[in-house]
Amino acid sequence: MSAIFRVLVNNQTYTDRSSHALQSALSHAYHKSEAFCMCHSQPVKLIIKCYHKGTLNVMHGLARWPETGFDHHQDCLFFGDNPIDRLQHALPAVVKTEEGLQRIYLEAGLELPSKASVPGQLKSFKSKSAEVKRNRLDDATLLNTLWRTSSLNIFRGKSTQWFQACYAILNAAKRFIINQSGATLDQYLLIAAANHDKLINAHNQTVMAHAGNGKHQLLVIGRLHHIHPEKKRQILPLKEFSGIPRISVQREQLESFLNAHQHVGDNSIGQTSKIMLARIAPDNKEWWNCESLNGMITDQNLIPCNSIAELAFAAFLVSQERRFVRIIHEGPDDLQSRCQFILIDGFPRTYCEVFDSLLQDGVDNIALRGKFFEGSGKRYLSWIREDGSPFPTLPEVQN
Repeated sequence: MSAIFRVLVNNQTYTDRSSHALQSALSHAYHKSEAFCMCHSQPVKLIIKCYHKGTLNVMHGLARWPETGFDHHQDCLFFGDNPIDRLQHALPAVVKTEEGLQRIYLEAGLELPSKASVPGQLKSFKSKSAEVKRNRLDDATLLNTLWRTSSLNIFRGKSTQWFQACYAILNAAKRFIINQSGATLDQYLLIAAANHDKLINAHNQTVMAHAGNGKHQLLVIGRLHHIHPEKKRQILPLKEFSGIPRISVQREQLESFLNAHQHVGDNSIGQTSKIMLARIAPDNKEWWNCESLNGMITDQNLIPCNSIAELAFAAFLVSQERRFVRIIHEGPDDLQSRCQFILIDGFPRTYCEVFDSLLQDGVDNIALRGKFFEGSGKRYLSWIREDGSPFPTLPEVQN
């Protein structure tokens, strides 16, 4: 299905984003009037952007307005999430290029230090100006960004299988530029897939062939399997491992990861997956060492969940055949960002917040949230797992 594109510029509707008529309208409207997306009955404001300003190749485009990505129709070109930076008043960690790619700035580069460097020292980044700071992605945030860009935090009514996730992750990684030379993340990313997945296996072979000079670290994304608690050092236990080299990991690294997510993984709600992103460095011709291990817990549909309450609520939404987004937060805390789910099959959008216990927040604060969303024209639902209360009544679906 092609994405919906229907915009309003200067009271004129356009449905062809590559038309000269739209380009002319945007040129005249830039800094003078507003543009709106008309993907459904409620117009959603858009940003008019100018590229190659001051040159003969000047052109204009449209982008979604901040914090409105989920106000669009789920099949709209502008539907989706914008990355939120941890540091305000700093340059963003993810920058969209004029070619439609994304330049991402990593906290730690993948190039190994030279022999003259201190052993184990990662390449550090310093801004050219001491007054200008830039947000950067650590490996945990990079995993979240990959998941979000791959739309794996969105349930559209059908279960997502791991092989489908692998393709989505690979396609997302191809759009991430990670350094000044223009290299993309997929060139350094191994994806743990099944033996019969020929496309992913071919990709892994290409990555390993380019890694033969031993000058770079690599990233590995996959699903963790059972560990061997009696072994101090072991092969990184992956459910799927075709095309993945032998990776040595310390027991403490695995235990640290599992302990951090124990409150989610040990439950009776349903099957979960332990998704991990490992940073690995070459040890010798046959072995790689795991330098760091980050990850998340997902439900059986690969939707990230940070608590048993979230797992239960996601299962409830799936059982009700609802379409929803599991929001992945990284920015400053506010009332809207504390919600974990957004229902995307009705208007206005419904924001859902769930708690394992009432101790996480008070009744008064929950009431304040309801008033906040009511004032912003959005719906708000809350559910507390501990007190045994029934799931909330969901608003009707509006296709």
